[in-house]
Amino acid sequence: FWIFLFVSSVILFPVALLIWAVTAPFDPRKRLLHRFTCFWASLYTWVNPAWPVSIEGLDKARTDRPTVMVANHLSLLDILVLFRTFLHFKWVSKIEVFRVPFIGWNMTLNGYIKLKRGDRASVVQMLQWCEEVLAAGNSVMMFPEGTRSPTGEMRDFKPGAFEIAIRTR
Repeated sequence: FWIFLFVSSVILFPVALLIWAVTAPFDPRKRLLHRFTCFWASLYTWVNPAWPVSIEGLDKARTDRPTVMVANHLSLLDILVLFRTFLHFKWVSKIEVFRVPFIGWNMTLNGYIKLKRGDRASVVQMLQWCEEVLAAGNSVMMFPEGTRSPTGEMRDFKPGAFEIAIRTR
């Protein structure tokens, strides 16, 4: 898996960079780039028979306006599964992920939102960026638990996603 992840990232990041460069003048929300990123992330569940994924209830997702979306974070697969929805959104992610070669660089190209966990100033900045992203017509995807659960049990929710949803209606 890790070899496939590395090789595919080396191959697909230049494609993402090209999409970003070509579409930047007419796609400020980076919808096409995010769609390609959904394809890229979906590859890992499509080719792995040990990870069968079934998406249900997608017809209930709000796509007519920007939305604050939240999901539980029980494993690393949560991220790949959420990309499989092909819904347009901007992730809120810990800043360390943006440093991962190819994948993190692609996150930067997409305009996903960085968060330095445990840093109050970063939390305030993240909340402001989320409001700007929503005002620009994009949805935001957050894990309200803040991090993956080490036990598989849901953790307490942090208030950020809910504060943004209330403030931006």
